[in-house]
Formats: sequence, structure tokens, C-alpha cells
Amino acid sequence: MTRGPGRPPADRRDAVARRLLTLAAEDIDGFLAGEGRAGATPFPQVLSHLDPVAILTRAGYSPDRRTITSRWGSVEAFRTDAAVWALSKLDRAAEPPPVRMAGDLADTGEPTTVVDATIRTADTLLHELVADPRSYLIAHLAPLLSSNADGADAVVDGLRAEQDKWTATYAALMEVTGSRLRAGWSPHRLALALQAMISGFIIHQRVQPDDYDYARSSSYDKLSLFADSVLTFIIGVIDFSDERRTSRQELLDRWGLS
Repeated sequence: MTRGPGRPPADRRDAVARRLLTLAAEDIDGFLAGEGRAGATPFPQVLSHLDPVAILTRAGYSPDRRTITSRWGSVEAFRTDAAVWALSKLDRAAEPPPVRMAGDLADTGEPTTVVDATIRTADTLLHELVADPRSYLIAHLAPLLSSNADGADAVVDGLRAEQDKWTATYAALMEVTGSRLRAGWSPHRLALALQAMISGFIIHQRVQPDDYDYARSSSYDKLSLFADSVLTFIIGVIDFSDERRTSRQELLDRWGLS
């Protein structure tokens, strides 16, 4: 029986499929880390570079493509499945850094330590994600995910799990610090915004490392640009005046235009 593209094997007991997908995910990691290639590689090769024969050989199986096509229907379906497998991190036992660090930040406990803990968490999280080649895969495959519901489901479920963890963390921090969010904001909306923010930082930190390192050394408090941006964003969304005004209303008032 074949499986549609982007759908991880329905039977997780299929040891052969798990082995092949895990090796393919390792190949994707190597590709994204720049291993084994000379010069620039065209964007589409993030998937097309996967050689099913080489993967079968590494797995210790006969280099017969039918081992793959009998399970997935085609090599392209296998490649798509491998990308979804990698994005979902199904080959990794450890919790993703965003999930683990959300729990650590939620355990901060004392309001006086929240600011320093936020800076430390922001810097550590960005560092770990930038160092993980797989962090860049979703940027390569956004068109695939938007057009492939089966493939998108597993990836979106993982993203939502991270968002749920951070939503709970932000709600806990609001309670610990006795703060309220500005009108129109919620812990879930906060999680969505900060997740999008770090996604952009991950990409630009890799493309422009010197610029982002300079942004730290040139800052007044020597904060990283990401940590400073997170703190600035938090200042904007917390309703310190407790007047329940939206960000738009607050800005117009500050400029004397309300």
C-alpha cells in the first residue's frame, strides 16, 4: 500500500520506513549545514539532493528503489515525507528547545528575576536554533506546506505544541508579575508574535552574522538585538497604566493625536 506525499508512515512500527526517513532527515541536516557541496546549490535541491539508493545503502538494505516506491508510491513522495519527518523532528527523542525553555522560564518564580531570565532565555534559544540546521528547513519548504494539507498537519501540530507551551508560560509570567496585557492582546497572541519574530531572527542571524554581532557590541547595555527586541516588545504589550487602551490608542495619545 502506498502513502500520499507528505504523510508520515501511518504505522510507526514500520522499522524500515522509520530508518529510511531518519537517514533522509540526517541528509537534509547535512545539506542545510552546507556539508558535501561545492559552491551555491539551487533552492529546489533541498529535497532533490536526497539519493534513495544512497540512503538504502547506508541503512543496510538492498539498493533497490522498489523498497521505497512500494511504501511511498514514488521517490518524490518519499522525499516529501522525509522533509515532513525532519520538520516534525520525529527522529529526535529530546524536547525541542522552544518547548524545553518555555518550561524553564515558567519556573522562574520571582518577579525580580523575570527580566534577566527573559534575556538569558532569548539568547540561549536563538543560539540553539541558529546552530540547528533544521531550523532553516521550514523556510525552504513553506510553499510545499501551504499546498500539502497532509504534510502541513504534522508540522503545524508541532508548531502549535510549542505555541501552547509558550502561551501557558506567558500567562504564568503575567500572574507572577501582577501584569495585564494591553487591550486586544492575549498570551496566545503574544506567543504567535514572538514565534514569528524569532523565525525572522534565525534566518537573518545566519545570513548576516557580522551585522547581528555588531548590533550586540554597539548596544548601550550590550544586549543582543533579539533579547533587546523581546524586552522592547514586552514593554509595548504590557498595560502599565492599566487603562485598557489598544496600542494604536496609546501611540496616538503619546503623539497628542487622540
